[in-house]
Amino acid sequence: KNSRPLAARCMSMLVNDPAYSCLGDVGIKELNEGVYYGSWGGRGKVVPSISPINEQPIANVIEGTVEDYEDVVRASKEASKQWAMTPAPVRGEVIRQIGENLRAKLEPL
Repeated sequence: KNSRPLAARCMSMLVNDPAYSCLGDVGIKELNEGVYYGSWGGRGKVVPSISPINEQPIANVIEGTVEDYEDVVRASKEASKQWAMTPAPVRGEVIRQIGENLRAKLEPL
């Protein structure tokens, strides 16, 4: 268990380090919901996300529970049905826009 005060631990997260300001540019905060099923959530425990590069904590993430997993599966099945009914040219445009947005954040990522 980390005996340092919470404020000191939060300050040592990479998300708070100016050298890693790109993390904030892509929406990472000190505490992040780790489950997406149409909106962000998570009802599990809070865990640190550790950088594989320097083994420093990046930020904290709220894990999902079994109930979250079940919600994700339900939402995914419904989204899959809707996506399949979307005309191919529209799906292609959505994918193109996703690629465009990723390329715009290429440097921070």
